[in-house]
Amino acid sequence: MGKSAEHMAEALRGRSLQQAVPPKYQYRDPVTSQVRSCDQCPPGTSVKRHCTAETPTECQPCPERHFAENWHWGDMCQYCTSVSIGR
Repeated sequence: MGKSAEHMAEALRGRSLQQAVPPKYQYRDPVTSQVRSCDQCPPGTSVKRHCTAETPTECQPCPERHFAENWHWGDMCQYCTSVSIGR
């Protein structure tokens, strides 16, 4: 297996692991002032509600013409822009 194929296989293994165990982020609950360890939202979604002691992070799909390429904890997705290939 060549170097680039090895890197690709490694990336795919890491990606499937992330899907099985979501990465975490720290969030301070404004009601209790406790710092929580919340699950990040998967690609294609954004945070609708941060986690609390009683509920997990709630994610929502990105709106039309928006995207989230990676796991993250933001409440907004990025806007899609057109890119000209070959320029």
